[in-house]
Amino acid sequence: MKHRILLFVIIAALFTMAFASKSVYADLNAKEIYDTFNSMNRGQGFRFDYEILDSPRFVKLTTQTDYQNVDTSAYIGERGGREGSPSQTFFLTFCVAPNLPGINAGLGKLNYDETTGLSKTSEDNILSLGAAYLYKEFATSLTPLGLTGNIDAAEFVRAIRVLMGITIVSDWDENIYLHTLITINKSKDYWSKPYHANQWYSEIGDYCVFVMNVTDTSGLKQGQDFLYIAPAEGLPVIPEPATFLLWTLGGMGLLGNSLARKRRLV
Repeated sequence: MKHRILLFVIIAALFTMAFASKSVYADLNAKEIYDTFNSMNRGQGFRFDYEILDSPRFVKLTTQTDYQNVDTSAYIGERGGREGSPSQTFFLTFCVAPNLPGINAGLGKLNYDETTGLSKTSEDNILSLGAAYLYKEFATSLTPLGLTGNIDAAEFVRAIRVLMGITIVSDWDENIYLHTLITINKSKDYWSKPYHANQWYSEIGDYCVFVMNVTDTSGLKQGQDFLYIAPAEGLPVIPEPATFLLWTLGGMGLLGNSLARKRRLV
């Protein structure tokens, strides 16, 4: 009887391991980040001042005095944090879609569809895995993708727009950031596929990336779209596949040892 129970446990663990290999890390808290961000300032969202640092549209967004700060803990060095007195938060970002009017101050809300897990620009361009990965690298690393030197804003934005289907280039090797992506994974389709905030842990890690849709301070006039990243504090709700494998091997060892002992006694 004991052998049957142990065998059942092992089989159940194997099935769960197969399921877990697809589901692990699927509970990153994108919706919580989205709800918290968009509920700031009594539901108005992120109220900010806008400063152009480089062309095209490499910008610094800073919370206005006396308004609620945003979480910038994902940003490293001078790419985001706190400054001023009273303390305000800021982060560096890029305009995603061209041909939208810029604004000097405004309101920002994250775009996130909890049903599909997708984030879109004001013109319905879907945030891609490659664009999310590039921005994650920019925000969290002083040498994005291992490249040294300053960010080339024009090339960086061009790469993001190509990855989101907004701009087309004939040869990815002509752009340093696109070229680096295809040295990691040579499939352009891989990097161009839609980014789901609760997936792609292997590429994005403990972060969620969003498109932030911006309006003016009245909340009416549509402005630009920017990228934003936040730590994803959710943890796997089930053990990793490797853990299940160890459990299974251990259980099989115990079962084998038990059967061998029974044969000796017989």
